Amino acid sequence: MYIGPGQNRLTDPKTIFENQQGSKDFQTFLTELGWIVDLEAHEGFKGGLDPELTGKYALYYSNHSLELIFHVSTMIQFKEDPIDNKKDFLSKNRVVVVWVDDQRAFDTNLIKYGKNTIFVIIRPHHTGLFYISIHNSSGSSKYYGPLLNNTLLSRRLLAELVRKTIILNEQQLAIAERSLVEPFRLRMGNIKSINNRNKINLSTTQFYTKLFTKK
Repeated sequence: MYIGPGQNRLTDPKTIFENQQGSKDFQTFLTELGWIVDLEAHEGFKGGLDPELTGKYALYYSNHSLELIFHVSTMIQFKEDPIDNKKDFLSKNRVVVVWVDDQRAFDTNLIKYGKNTIFVIIRPHHTGLFYISIHNSSGSSKYYGPLLNNTLLSRRLLAELVRKTIILNEQQLAIAERSLVEPFRLRMGNIKSINNRNKINLSTTQFYTKLFTKK
């Protein structure tokens, strides 16, 4: 999400959702976070985006083990009721990255999100670095890193660490909500299921007799 100069002071956040582009630094950050895909031709993960509803293009990232699609507020363009639909669509995200080109600290009350939404807030610093603050909408200080609250980052590290923070927090929040099963737990459950279906109760004598006796 992009918040331009002066928009952080608004009592009505409507203009924030009307932004269709951000500052040069914000646009550069997006290109370092992922790459643009044409949703009509894209065969990978779409994260609920639909070229007929949310716009033709999206920001995407993938590696050998995962796919990630970003719901970028300046890129999502609903044809009907664009502001309300965009607000509703974005409010479902567990992790929200907010780029703030404003001197005042970001007020998380400007935008309504879920109970345990993690906000990663980026503000350009006058030194050329980027100030990072992290908030939980529940009021808790709990989040899962690797970025830490109240830190300064260089541009070289910014996109990579923000992306890793999105991935880790999204996974941990999904696990906490029981909508994601950790692979080792799934594997353990499958092993137990196979064992229960195929086991035979034998005494020690019966076991070794069966093991070493030819049929």
